[in-house]
Amino acid sequence: MGDQSRPPHPPPQPATGYPAQPNPNGYPPSAGTAYSYPAAQHGGPYAFNYDSHYPSGPQPPYALDAYSLQRANFLRRVVGVILACFFMAGTILFIVWLAFRPQLPEFRVDSLSVSDFNLSSNFLSANWDLKFTARNPNKKMTVYYEDIQASILYGDSELLAGTSLAPFAQDTKSETASKGTFTASGTFVDDWVVKGINRDKSNVDFNVILVTRVWFKTGSWRTKRRILRVYCRDLKVQLLESSAHSGNHTAQRLSSGNLVRAPKQCRVGF
Repeated sequence: MGDQSRPPHPPPQPATGYPAQPNPNGYPPSAGTAYSYPAAQHGGPYAFNYDSHYPSGPQPPYALDAYSLQRANFLRRVVGVILACFFMAGTILFIVWLAFRPQLPEFRVDSLSVSDFNLSSNFLSANWDLKFTARNPNKKMTVYYEDIQASILYGDSELLAGTSLAPFAQDTKSETASKGTFTASGTFVDDWVVKGINRDKSNVDFNVILVTRVWFKTGSWRTKRRILRVYCRDLKVQLLESSAHSGNHTAQRLSSGNLVRAPKQCRVGF
């Protein structure tokens, strides 16, 4: 009857839903103590739950489909071809320009004569006959002159008369003589012009300006049209002076004269 001598095991304690109070003697609670929550596991580091659903950033844009990629590649090829054509055209023009290297034409005034020059108060009447020479210094290029406009000025701003000249062309290394006639009939001039002519007396300074469109050509290649300006300054004309009195006004007649120092080189530029 040995089994009857052992004391019976105490019945298990019912779960109350609250954690058990700690043992006052400092020892862990007995194995029969019930907890409402599972005990913590301290066997190792916490494992990361990859299945947790946390908010994430926006998804990357979808890749271009095959049609979009082909279209983009085609546009890139077209742009590349256009740029290559421009580059080749610019290179060819630059090489041609270096090969021929067009030089500006040269101009000089051979003579300038004035007749029937009459300055009465602020009104001027006169005739000018201009002769000039244009020279083409280029060895391989012909020069063409179109729409030639010529002007006679006193000083840098006072226009006395203007005219149009006939167009012409120049072969390589050649000279062309041209002429123009200007007429002023009762043209009004400012007081400073009257004072300047009276001060200059027998040596009057005139300026001639030529404005023309030019282009160069060699073989089948030609340049674009550009505006060429020719400045012929300080053209001193010695006038024979005679004067007549009419009432309270003096009519000054400077009948005729010619260029003092000829020829006179001109300045040329675009």
